Amino acid sequence: MSNTAYGGTSGNTIGKGAEGSLGKERIHCNGLKVTGSVEAGNVVPGTISKITSTGVTQAIPTSVNYVEIISTTGADLLTLADGREGQEITIMLVTDGGSVALTPATFANGTTLTFATINFNVVLRFSATGGWHTVGTPTAVVA
Repeated sequence: MSNTAYGGTSGNTIGKGAEGSLGKERIHCNGLKVTGSVEAGNVVPGTISKITSTGVTQAIPTSVNYVEIISTTGADLLTLADGREGQEITIMLVTDGGSVALTPATFANGTTLTFATINFNVVLRFSATGGWHTVGTPTAVVA
């Protein structure tokens, strides 16, 4: 069974290729419309994880691409395992109950990120040659 991808007024058929399968989705390139679920190497696009940080070290899941941190006690600790080549994740402090320190397993820009104020955030991209890299200018403090 093949899947259909539409681009403009002409359509192209996409079958299962060496890189994997689209499953049963239809992708419309003009205005990008996706019907069904699209998997990007274990990261489901648009998925959000909300982490309530309570003073116990917690791991940020690498299976999502957006994380909201809810800090309730201050001095919270988070970890982030290595991702896959090209993977991006956005992390934002949405409730400020105190500073939150994030320690990625491999971090090209330093050793930790600190989220000290509401809306402090960072976008990270993973590279096999350097680990997590900041994208743009983070408001989270890099150390």
